[in-house]
Amino acid sequence: MPDAEQNRSESQNESPTNQGGRPPKPQSERRTHSHGLYLSESEKQKIKSRADAANLSMNEYLRRKALGTPIEPKVRRAKRHDLTWIALDIETIAEKAEEAALSAEIEEKLKETLEKIEQLIEEIGPAEEE
Repeated sequence: MPDAEQNRSESQNESPTNQGGRPPKPQSERRTHSHGLYLSESEKQKIKSRADAANLSMNEYLRRKALGTPIEPKVRRAKRHDLTWIALDIETIAEKAEEAALSAEIEEKLKETLEKIEQLIEEIGPAEEE
């Protein structure tokens, strides 16, 4: 028997001490119950398109809707990501402004950045209530 096959068969017989991977969830968090659901084709397509828009599986989308967990569309998450980068730009600008007198270039960059933030906030709309 080649070495690789022998090592594999030996390792299968030993009880593993460290299997790696994700640790098991506590019993209270394990999903052990299944519930079948019949849908028409149009219902399924509506749910699927909404789940896709939220970047969730249909099961996760339905679970969150049924339990009242807010569902944030991926567009909103992307806008929030953009705002984070803009905030980093503002931080950089503020650091430069501290190093030297506020120049016209820096002032213009601040105005552009603030306009971007205002536009993104308008696109995102109000936060969902939890």
